[in-house]
Amino acid sequence: AQLDRPEEVPKIKGLPRIIAESIGRTSEEIYRNSDRGVLADVTKLQEITLACRAAVRAMVDMSTNSEGRVDDVNPFMRDMFSLFSGGSPWKKAIDEAGFPNVSEDDMKPLFNYLQGALGL
Repeated sequence: AQLDRPEEVPKIKGLPRIIAESIGRTSEEIYRNSDRGVLADVTKLQEITLACRAAVRAMVDMSTNSEGRVDDVNPFMRDMFSLFSGGSPWKKAIDEAGFPNVSEDDMKPLFNYLQGALGL
């Protein structure tokens, strides 16, 4: 989820890039400033990292059963559930982490890719 996947068609943005763009920044700028010790960006990078973890955890939680095994999730049913419940679990996790402007549409290719990696 952290890395861009430019080799995929369509190109897939990593979650830190998607989140950074939602606040009008670039992930490169935040990483560079964090490495330089700019406290605001050290903090922002930590917030982005925690948001990414929460979003991926929400996807995995949705995809596993009570025994921790990956279940097959019907994409149509998942999308319908998300529509009626106000968004996907990963969108809700990112909202709760303080990034409400992240677009579900921007995340969709990434999370489709990640679900494919889980075998869903």
